[in-house]
Amino acid sequence: QNGLNRLYHTVSVISSVIPSEAEESLADQFTELVNNDLNLPEALALIWTSLKNQKISLKTVLLFDEVLGLDIKNKIAEIKKSGEQISPEIKKLIIERDLARKNKDWTKSDELRKKLEELGYEVKDNKIN
Repeated sequence: QNGLNRLYHTVSVISSVIPSEAEESLADQFTELVNNDLNLPEALALIWTSLKNQKISLKTVLLFDEVLGLDIKNKIAEIKKSGEQISPEIKKLIIERDLARKNKDWTKSDELRKKLEELGYEVKDNKIN
């Protein structure tokens, strides 16, 4: 559940726009994974990698969610409605830290936590799945 919540929060702050040919390539990879015996773990890994590298748009994530059924569109709407307004710079730090934690890069995660705390944000961690 925590991994899914992290996905919702990460997707809720997507700000990158990528060229359409990159999106098509990503969609082809996703389709190939899904068609390969419903390889959903790898399909999710593709999304996470694309988020980490800021190479995916919200439009593409929502398209993929039509297959995954994670209700991302409604969940991010709830997050945006209930959440405080956070600057893009802070959002980027939060995403970087979440991805560092997911990749078990504890040094980078701790550095980003300290930076966020210096900027006045309290950082609470949940168990990583």
